[in-house]
Amino acid sequence: MQKKIFFIFISFLLCTACVTVPYREGSAVPDSAKLRNVINIRGAKELAKLAPPPDLSTRSAESPCEEDRFNRILKLGYEFGSLYSYCNSYYDYQLLKKYPSDFGQVERYRLASTFGSIWIDYYRNPTLKNRSVILIFPVLGGNYHIEHFFANALNHRYDTAIVHRNNEFKDPRNFSNLEQIFRESIIKDRIALDFFQRELEIVNFGTFGISRGAINVASTAAVDERLQRNVLVLGGSDLSSIIAESDQKGLARFVDKVVKHHNKSKKWVVDEVKKKIFTEPKHLAPFLEPKNTLLILGIFDSTVPFANGLTLRELAGKPETIYLLSDHYLGLLYTQIAQFILPFGLTIFPCDYVESMSLDFYDQGFGDGGFNIYRILTAPLNYIFRLFL
Repeated sequence: MQKKIFFIFISFLLCTACVTVPYREGSAVPDSAKLRNVINIRGAKELAKLAPPPDLSTRSAESPCEEDRFNRILKLGYEFGSLYSYCNSYYDYQLLKKYPSDFGQVERYRLASTFGSIWIDYYRNPTLKNRSVILIFPVLGGNYHIEHFFANALNHRYDTAIVHRNNEFKDPRNFSNLEQIFRESIIKDRIALDFFQRELEIVNFGTFGISRGAINVASTAAVDERLQRNVLVLGGSDLSSIIAESDQKGLARFVDKVVKHHNKSKKWVVDEVKKKIFTEPKHLAPFLEPKNTLLILGIFDSTVPFANGLTLRELAGKPETIYLLSDHYLGLLYTQIAQFILPFGLTIFPCDYVESMSLDFYDQGFGDGGFNIYRILTAPLNYIFRLFL
């Protein structure tokens, strides 16, 4: 009993020590400056050489490729938007199986597309009336334990879904193809959105991503404006810098494999990523809508270094940002997943701060909103903090 009280007290202290910096209207980078920033970083053609938008009168409802190209031109400009456009979406789909979940059922779909099969796990809560889906972006592929946990944790308020990733990017032989793999991942996410709109009549879309999943959210949400409420947890910008500075062992093993396969050095790997990878937040985050973005960072994070998280915040137009008193992995103490992965004796850890703040953020855009105990608990510290901003 004493141990339980102790950990509840620690949880209370952690969650009341969070600082939330709200988005302030007008703090975002102007659109023209965003585009110049992207072009300068990439070393691409000058802004004046970009193709003009197509004539609206030439578009037709039977021309999805042109429709898609037009939308991307509006947001990214023709040269960049065309990287993530597609002339055909999925051409068939199958419901493969259903199995029960805590709040309804999980439906596994397979979409057939020109970009290969796309696998989706859809958490359907039949009691919900809102036509909204939160996409849970995978961390690094594999067994999806973390993703399924958060899909279930948010499912009492919103339908959720996981669009599966393949593991091609982990193969050192595919290192030279990473940019193409990242582009196709965004296109597959966009095709999944098509499926939800056409077959399931979903109206609103949000995202939730942790770590590598947050990095993917920053790229995909920048490209597709249908993703209206986006939560990025412990993410960052500039993949080359993350590779160079991160202390994550799995990332270090991947770099070692690439070095060995290509008979090069770590510096060569970092330089190649810097020169050849465009599809990442360093280039795309300026196109995020800051008022529709929630950033959650760990101030002691050295896995996705905190400095990279702050860079992402600047590029995204300084959206609402929550600062956790943690590093990358201790950040899990702010979620209910801690009870499943921490050693025996800590299974009663009660904090669901990340889930609650994410749901509150989605509610502001999709729902009626409601009572959030954490906003009340953190109000005194936030008030004091803002006095010094």
